[in-house]
Amino acid sequence: GARPGAIPGRARHPRSALACSSSPSPSPSEGADLEALLRAERERRALRSPLEELEAEGPSAFKAPEKVVELVMLSLQHRGEEGIRTAFRFTSAPAGSQSFVHGPDSAAPRVSWAQGKVIGGYVSGPALGPEAFADALERDYGLLLGCDAWRFAPGPASTPAASAAASARAVSDRGWVHEYRLEVAKGGQQGTVVVRLLYDWGAWSYLVCNVVLLGA
Repeated sequence: GARPGAIPGRARHPRSALACSSSPSPSPSEGADLEALLRAERERRALRSPLEELEAEGPSAFKAPEKVVELVMLSLQHRGEEGIRTAFRFTSAPAGSQSFVHGPDSAAPRVSWAQGKVIGGYVSGPALGPEAFADALERDYGLLLGCDAWRFAPGPASTPAASAAASARAVSDRGWVHEYRLEVAKGGQQGTVVVRLLYDWGAWSYLVCNVVLLGA
């Protein structure tokens, strides 16, 4: 069967690294910051990181589900109301309210993180418009908003007894659903969060469909 994350039938056309300006590349000097040099070189070549591509293009093909989680979490951590709008953008729309060609409209209601379920390969749950969605995040997911730190936790969320060496980034076995466990800290408070994503055939992307706080 098809493998999530490698969708057949769509050819990808990578940007050529040779198509760049003729200006000289920055040269490392003694004590130079390599990360800054790499960032400058990326900017010079007009290259974007996977997260920058995801933010610029929105839900689209060939975007890894863990990058969706990373973008949503970083947005909620650092961008306030704009971060909530990003989370809304990368959340599934309930079944029957989206196009199978173009995915959910940018302003279409999204499924409630708290009550979203996957039934028969489709998302089911209360539909929330942008304002109701923002209210729900502020009410139920305050730990994520402006958090001090977060990370992908070791071990699959659905199997607490699994080896700690197992990566939470490799939990996906159940068809087109990916599940990640995160550890989040804010103001001396710590909690574990489980984020589930379902592949949206209209958007050709994984979108968040359910978020559960296991402890805070």
